[in-house]
Amino acid sequence: VVNFLRLLFLVEGVSGLISPQPPPRVPTATASADLQSELNSQGLGLCHGVLHASGVRCLADLKSLTSAQLESMRSAGVVDTFDYKSLLPFVSTDAHDVNKPNNLSTSVDGAFDRPPETPHNFDWKVIENDIFRGQLFTVEQCEQINRMAEYHAYRGVGTIGAGWTNAIYTLTAQHLQCKEIPGFLSTTRHIFDQLQRSLYTLYPGRIRPSSICWENDGEPHLVKYNGAAKGTELHTDNSEFVYITVNVMLSDPADYTGGGTYITEIDQTIKLEQGEMLIHLGDMECRQFSALLFLIEGVSGLVSPQPRSTRLDHRRISTVPTAIASADLQSELDAQGLGLCHGVLHASGVRCLADLKSLTSEQLESMRLKGAVGTSDYERLLPFVSTEAHDVNKPNNLSTSVDGAFDRPPRGRFEVETPHNFDWKVIENDIFRGQLFTVEQCEQINRMAEYHAYRGIGTIGAGWTNAIYTLTAQHLQCKEIPGFLSTTRHIFDQLQRSLYTLYPGRIRPSSICWENDGEPHLVKYNGAAKGTELHTDNSEFVYITVNVMLSDPADYTGGGTYITEIDQTIKLEQGEMLIHLGDMEHAGVEIKSGVRRVLIAFLACTWEDNTLNIEKLDQAREVCRQPVEPDH
Repeated sequence: VVNFLRLLFLVEGVSGLISPQPPPRVPTATASADLQSELNSQGLGLCHGVLHASGVRCLADLKSLTSAQLESMRSAGVVDTFDYKSLLPFVSTDAHDVNKPNNLSTSVDGAFDRPPETPHNFDWKVIENDIFRGQLFTVEQCEQINRMAEYHAYRGVGTIGAGWTNAIYTLTAQHLQCKEIPGFLSTTRHIFDQLQRSLYTLYPGRIRPSSICWENDGEPHLVKYNGAAKGTELHTDNSEFVYITVNVMLSDPADYTGGGTYITEIDQTIKLEQGEMLIHLGDMECRQFSALLFLIEGVSGLVSPQPRSTRLDHRRISTVPTAIASADLQSELDAQGLGLCHGVLHASGVRCLADLKSLTSEQLESMRLKGAVGTSDYERLLPFVSTEAHDVNKPNNLSTSVDGAFDRPPRGRFEVETPHNFDWKVIENDIFRGQLFTVEQCEQINRMAEYHAYRGIGTIGAGWTNAIYTLTAQHLQCKEIPGFLSTTRHIFDQLQRSLYTLYPGRIRPSSICWENDGEPHLVKYNGAAKGTELHTDNSEFVYITVNVMLSDPADYTGGGTYITEIDQTIKLEQGEMLIHLGDMEHAGVEIKSGVRRVLIAFLACTWEDNTLNIEKLDQAREVCRQPVEPDH
């Protein structure tokens, strides 16, 4: 059995490396007999994983396991009553003598205990080009991870889809999503957070700030090879983008033969010690030999894929413009060590470094108090902003406010809600456009989202993520943004009621609702990005798709929604929304440059039966072509 870990990120180019440092040597364990066969002969084959993870390598090793340890495993559900009774004759009935070493452990905690905010020493060493090795876990931490995984998997024996599965990407190994293992993510988060921050130092200036995140909610996951197994074919880890791959060895090298990672570019097979990691760019052709893999995939879909020939020559790699009619704000901020502030500054109205002169020190201080800039970024920004108090007679187009735009007049207990004017316009058939937000409301939403995302920097899974449905954009569920749902609820409530008037007689009353609790969500394109392929938004049901433009069209080029049925690309103004049925084939048009933010919502509903739909279809469409009064 062998273990290591992979972590994928998108990089933008190639730059300097860090100085090599020797990795620490890690002691190895002793070789073992065929434990699986021995356990099978005793009717204990299902216990192989939990016993191996506890340090047992042959049946005779059970004599080093005390009855108290076995009892603790039974109490934790790691062995059931039947296996407990079968194992009892093999274990020691003596109490553990602290003067005698017991190399077996059944503990699933303690190895990750640490003083608060202890910096992690990765002990990086350069192998060649963009290939590094370093230390991620201690031996004790690796063993605890293995026990946590195997103990959880044993509890899932007999439950379909629980425990180890072959469902993820190869039939030659078994896989287990780490989120299923109780306590895994919270136990290891502090190390992964520091690893992510450290990766920026390995590729300085080449990874878009705040862009590292999990690829989907199934990451990270474990991969386990037990016995002879075929390795992977030569491959790269990329789809359209260049990732960073991190392989971390969780097993003692004495526990397996074979294994390792062969990298074509350097014509070497890299073998790791327990707890050590190998890092290389995902577009390097490599082959994984049989091992127990820990796979983590994170992506940032902010830049176009780099051809391999240009990736290896950083002088020929060009940057991607991120603002229209302005300097490249991202590059300017990167040069000042302020790259992580791009989102919050852009949402506040900054389009180039010179615009910071229109930001007052009071506004910057308000951002600091909201947590929208950290102390170090605040100090770096301070020399660029205006120290003069804001003159009310001079317009300041920058704003740091995250409230006010949705304020409405107070109403009495029995007064009717002020109706929202959606200003519906029929494009064709069941396709409509209307006004959902004002420009000020869009800008406030953008600031609320970016300020929240900045506060999540360094926390795995927080802020913008590529986890929802496309690698070409970043996503953020609106429910994660403090105050968003309560602030916008009155508008979305009226929108849902108004949709019945767009499809009269065709939607069952009171049936419109969010398709799931992740709706609505925000989508952000930063720089050139591939659009989505032609698709529909349905699974079994016909949804209503709402697409709201949050950006000023002057902030980007490209974009729009192409709908096959009418052979048109629809472009929206800021605050405007496009509504169409989810079963209409459509595609998102490529973004050429700039920053484009949209709000997407999928609404589920119960449609009346097909006969009723057919009878009223033409009538419904005719009615929809008439001006629609707001719902009172």
